[in-house]
Amino acid sequence: MADKHLYIITGTSKGIGEALAKNLDSSSNHIIGISRTTNPIFSERVEQKYFDLVDYGSLPGLVVDIFFSLEQEEYASITLINNAGIIEPINSVDNCEANDFFENITINLLAPMILSGEFAKHLRHYSGAKRILNISSGAATKPIEGWSSYCTSKAGLNMFTQCLGKEQSSVEEGIQVISMAPGVIDTPMQETIRGASKEAFPNLERFLDLKANNALTSPDDVAKRIIQFMKDEFDQHPNGSLLDIRELS
Repeated sequence: MADKHLYIITGTSKGIGEALAKNLDSSSNHIIGISRTTNPIFSERVEQKYFDLVDYGSLPGLVVDIFFSLEQEEYASITLINNAGIIEPINSVDNCEANDFFENITINLLAPMILSGEFAKHLRHYSGAKRILNISSGAATKPIEGWSSYCTSKAGLNMFTQCLGKEQSSVEEGIQVISMAPGVIDTPMQETIRGASKEAFPNLERFLDLKANNALTSPDDVAKRIIQFMKDEFDQHPNGSLLDIRELS
């Protein structure tokens, strides 16, 4: 019986993606990291693929390349973690440029949609556990001034999770899909937020205070909680669930 697990993770160059890959790195796991820059901290067990998710038209080819060299039945489970995301543009809508919107929506929403679709196609005949974890945000459920693209893309990711979960619920041996808001984490994205101007981001003071008061969770702690969740709870929730890590036991 297969006892190895495959994890495909986007955005492994920093933040949560880096922490997930680092904490999953073991002899029982095969990790494929997808990011715009390679990460020197990983062991040779982490297979790094350089890719810019803005190049959405090449995403199907990337998935073909990943699965071409894999023997799927060697794995007890195969998991896609759509983690990569950007906060920019941070500005009012009338001060944003068309390309700013395009890049944000492409990385945060379109790329996970395409990757999930290709993932499902390639695993139609795979008999092990199939999972997709979409890293969302609390910003998906509330409007924030200056974050129009980010809030919209994460809200879209949540709806996509629900739609895909409903579809896969009616498929024999379908994919279990979950969207997870990870809380407020001390990542480079937070540095970008704190670097915004008060004019572009009226809620700036709150994020400065979070850092000053050590109220940010470390990526390592969040990654460990996510990994424990995937191990103990992932398959217990209704397909397409929208969860917040801060509300889990």
